Amino acid sequence: MSQTGLKEHGSDFKTNLKQIGLLMWKNFKLQKRSVIGTVIEILVPTLFVLILLPIRRIVKSDQYFNNTVYDSFSIDGLPSDLLPEFSNENFDSLWKRNLGEGLWTIGYSPNNVDLIEKIMKKVETDLLVTIKGFETEENMVNFLTKENNTKNCLGGISFLDHRLKNFTYKIRLSYSPRYNQGGLFKKDLDWKTHFIYSLFPILGPREKKDLEGGDPGYYREGFISIQKAIDFALIYQFDDSVENNELRLKRFPYPPYNDDKFVAVVQALFPFIIMLSFIFTVILTAKAIVYEKETGIKEAMKLMGMKRWIYWLSWYIKTFLLILPALLFMIIGFKVKVSLKSGGEASIIDKTDPSITFTFLCSTFFKKANSAAAGAGIIWFFSYLPYIFISLRYEKMSIVDKVLALFVNNLAMSEGVFLIGMFEGKGTGINFSNWNEGISVDDTFSMTTF
Repeated sequence: MSQTGLKEHGSDFKTNLKQIGLLMWKNFKLQKRSVIGTVIEILVPTLFVLILLPIRRIVKSDQYFNNTVYDSFSIDGLPSDLLPEFSNENFDSLWKRNLGEGLWTIGYSPNNVDLIEKIMKKVETDLLVTIKGFETEENMVNFLTKENNTKNCLGGISFLDHRLKNFTYKIRLSYSPRYNQGGLFKKDLDWKTHFIYSLFPILGPREKKDLEGGDPGYYREGFISIQKAIDFALIYQFDDSVENNELRLKRFPYPPYNDDKFVAVVQALFPFIIMLSFIFTVILTAKAIVYEKETGIKEAMKLMGMKRWIYWLSWYIKTFLLILPALLFMIIGFKVKVSLKSGGEASIIDKTDPSITFTFLCSTFFKKANSAAAGAGIIWFFSYLPYIFISLRYEKMSIVDKVLALFVNNLAMSEGVFLIGMFEGKGTGINFSNWNEGISVDDTFSMTTF
């Protein structure tokens, strides 16, 4: 670059700095005239945090100092409470047990292999079920899915390879668990076979009161019992002493933990609270920007040589500096220790160490200051609403879907806070040593994904 070019570049840089300085002076002069608005923008986010502090205090937190150990349970037969749904059409099944037949029907295919026939006869005896063979898997599925058969047909077994060197089969039960526990809002819609770990981690053992492990109900639905019966029936064909062996299962023990119920509050309400915390900043900033457009101040400054990007940069800096104290107060509030009624101390976020641009986007849609304020607040709120559906379908979303949601600022904020809540439930929190890690091997979405 020539010496003349350097001088021109330096001159432009100084001019830009002067313009930014002048606009910042103008913005803060106007801000000083609105003392009430300034106080609201700083205090409202802090007040939302202060509301959480008494909730944090009263929410129960139980400390378990001993290991949680579970008793073993037998899988020799189907669960005693696993019964068909009887109707007028299949009520005669009640009397089948007296005739040596089981209440449940289990299909299998193929039915033209001697080894498979022997295995299924043994399964029929061990599980007290009725077996029905089919030539192909397709025929079996068609039978099991008929409306009259779904109520008393537990499922089917498809033997893919009956050679002993590669003996393989698959168990086909109902596409969704039959006996869901916990009511409407805790209903298993599928078997979650694509997950190794629970999607939403909690402090303490999962389904801690369930001896057999809980959802999605591999024991409760009979899956484990069928699997064990088939495996033992195969061994029995070559060594009948297997009958003398009893196979029992037992849940892994869980180490001492703090059962903090407030983690559920963090996971459910935190994104909504943060969204509401800055709604006044959005409304007041949008109103101020559109007011300058309405009165012609913005056009007058452009005629005097102000660059468009400098104008927006000045508002960005001003808004950031204005909400910075509120952010600091919020962080302090999140980490303040309060005495719990159940004993001990804890903070709102106990483990864990871009709304401004959206305001500018809203301001370009309106020509009147008051309508801009109302519109910005409405759009700000509605931009959060898709998160409700995201949270309900989070486990089914791909990594691409989650990244695309980040282009809406309230959704990006909500997903970030949602991650914080899940890591709080895991008991580790998010810090610089794990902020690039997903919550589990099944979900690699992290704070540094995008």
